[in-house]
This record gives sequence, structure tokens and C-alpha cells, in this order.
Amino acid sequence: MYDLSVCLAAIRKENWSRLYNSVVKSVGEYSFEMIFCGPHDELPPELQGLENVSCIQDYGAPTRAQQISMISAKGRYITWTADFARWSINLYKSS
Repeated sequence: MYDLSVCLAAIRKENWSRLYNSVVKSVGEYSFEMIFCGPHDELPPELQGLENVSCIQDYGAPTRAQQISMISAKGRYITWTADFARWSINLYKSS
């Protein structure tokens, strides 16, 4: 189980690697998974092969994609984000 599940409706695939890297810098020692759900059927090359990242293909509305990603979550805590977001450095490390 992960400490945190980061779930999102994912449309802008070109932003996913940047978002993932910002979460890495934000969570510190905590483990996390990132679940992308949207019209894409695979992760960008930089994220392929990472055990804590998954991609679920769905053609529904963004709210539906968000819910689908949350159903798949395995973390102790759950949060959502947007695929254009950037997380603050050490945000969870200091919490």
C-alpha cells in the first residue's frame, strides 16, 4: 500500500512527466502512486515502467475519469490534482 494516491483526469499528456516530478519533490519520504485516467491508452516514455504510475483509458467526462482513477487507488490517503498542476517542493515533507 502507498501512503498517498494521486488521482486525476488526464488529458494533457505532455504535462504528465513534469507533474510526476513535482510530486516526487513534494512528498519527501512518503510513498505515492499516480493514477492517470483519460483518453490516452499509455503513459509517456519517461513514466513507462514505473510501478507507482498507471494509466486508465476512458472517454467519459473529466469528472467520470477522476472518479474512475479514485476507484483504483490503493493509498492510505487519496488526493486529486490537475494535469497542468505543479506541487510545491517539500509540501508534505514538512507536514
